[in-house]
Amino acid sequence: MNVLVVGGETATRAEVAEAFHRESPLRSGPLVTIDAGREAGPLLAALRGWTSGTTSMIPVAYAAAERGTLFIDSIERLDPEAQRRLRELIDHAVESTAVRPGRFVAGSAEDLGDAVATGAFSAALYDALDKVRIELPAHARGAA
Repeated sequence: MNVLVVGGETATRAEVAEAFHRESPLRSGPLVTIDAGREAGPLLAALRGWTSGTTSMIPVAYAAAERGTLFIDSIERLDPEAQRRLRELIDHAVESTAVRPGRFVAGSAEDLGDAVATGAFSAALYDALDKVRIELPAHARGAA
């Protein structure tokens, strides 16, 4: 089941993803973490290089998370094309018996529901990711 972690700091969202992985039947598989804010270039290139129906060009992180958990933080930073491709990849994981992560965890500092309402984030991707929602309190650190 996919998980959406909203709010909090990057480190806290990563801790939540790790806890879901550690306490799940997928714990023997790998936990692969990508920060779409910092690693957007390679992630976007991998997503753009993949097309549904092919397994030879499955993004490296996706393949590395086989039978484990793929955590993509700062998912709100993906451009519309990358969002579309990620949605296709998730659909492929559901339909395929080939390489696939057991779970997707997405992290976002912002409420993606607001971004969907304004058209800034894909409604289809949001629906695919928002199966279990964890809302974290806004961080107080750095407020001066």
